[in-house]
Amino acid sequence: MIYQVVDPSGGAHNATAVFVLNSSEVYATFDFTGLPVGPYSLRVAGQNTTLSHAFSVASSGAGQIQAIITGPQRARAGRSIILTVHYANTGGSDVSAPILFLQSPNGQFRLPGQQAWTPDSLPLVGINSTGPAGVLPPGAQGEIQVEFSQKTITALSQYSVALASPSNTVDWVGLKNSLQPQFHAGDSWNVLYSNFLAKVGTTYGQYEAVLAQDATYLGELGERVTDVRRLLSFEFQQADDFGAITRRYWLGAFGRGMPDPTGLIATNYSANEVAIFLLRPGSPIHAPSGWRLPWRAGRLWRANDSRRRLPTPREGRFARSFPLLRRAS
Repeated sequence: MIYQVVDPSGGAHNATAVFVLNSSEVYATFDFTGLPVGPYSLRVAGQNTTLSHAFSVASSGAGQIQAIITGPQRARAGRSIILTVHYANTGGSDVSAPILFLQSPNGQFRLPGQQAWTPDSLPLVGINSTGPAGVLPPGAQGEIQVEFSQKTITALSQYSVALASPSNTVDWVGLKNSLQPQFHAGDSWNVLYSNFLAKVGTTYGQYEAVLAQDATYLGELGERVTDVRRLLSFEFQQADDFGAITRRYWLGAFGRGMPDPTGLIATNYSANEVAIFLLRPGSPIHAPSGWRLPWRAGRLWRANDSRRRLPTPREGRFARSFPLLRRAS
């Protein structure tokens, strides 16, 4: 279906984006730049359905994001506290879901359910919790809860939240090596990263818009994602054509891009655990003598607690899933 607005002179204008929440609720985005003010009608083209004088368009200011962070400043030694990040669009037009940088000179952050701490700074996306996740209309507001702990015990916990300036340049060249996953071949990474740069642009404003699009797409699938690292991982998966480029460049025992049953790399995970990287999806894994392979429907499990899930690649970088070999008891 085509959703349209009809301006005061009778001109019809199609929606630039449509988000179908359910069979009775649809969010449609329209670009009113350069259109006249006054009463507008809504129409579903081809359905003979029109809502006359549905709303009025008036001159207004640009969208404006405000963000604050609240929480206790004191905590018991060795304990974590819960912080709440509040954000809102206080302007007069839609804005992309903003990137929010949580910062602390003496602390570390993690989202609920995560095991690993992120020191110093944690980037989040302030999504829309009701409509398209990547768009904040005028008056929209939300909040994100984050766990915080001090790295070194001091009298007061110090933390803040900051917004990225849309015109500031992102140093993607300087970040290239640090973003490259372990064991990822350089030649395929060059191709993948070039695809990534062509999508995300050079400024924080362009980068923010891309993450907002990803947040909206994943929101349609039922995933409300506020973690920038998960959205960034999704971008790299797209830049990799969901593994097709990596597979094409992977040099195995039988040449580039060919199935290789030996395409595994092991690295120490802890004193009694070894992480196995599946460099070639579908490769079989054989546990050597004295080790066992605890694999449960693609999930990763702690050595002494089969009920607790280890962090998956989507919670960090986008390396392939890995199981753990453990010493047999």
